Amino acid sequence: MSNLPLFTDRRYEYGREKEYQIPRQDGTVEAVQIEKLGIVEEGSRIQAATLNPIVEHVNDDSIHITRAEFDAAISSLRNEVQLIKSTFPDSFMYNLFSKVFTTLDGIVLIRGYYNEAQSRLEV
Repeated sequence: MSNLPLFTDRRYEYGREKEYQIPRQDGTVEAVQIEKLGIVEEGSRIQAATLNPIVEHVNDDSIHITRAEFDAAISSLRNEVQLIKSTFPDSFMYNLFSKVFTTLDGIVLIRGYYNEAQSRLEV
């Protein structure tokens, strides 16, 4: 996996943060100070200190699996779901068993759930 580069803050010479150069058609350059207008609410500046922890998290191979591992896990899950679905041809819609369990007397339930309202065992 290729690592993303870290961000670096743009730095200005103190006191010259608002200075810009405007090149003129005659080849001269004019230095001007620009004040931003129309700002209704100051927001947070996006800085390297804010972004770099995100980049470091993305680059940390010890907490992420590879795409191949992800694809293999998804394939395995698909196979397991398909196997479960194939054992229940009615798509879980109907109780295929004719035995009615009014009580669990004499039965040790290891897995599943006893649905008392419908007098049946459920998995």
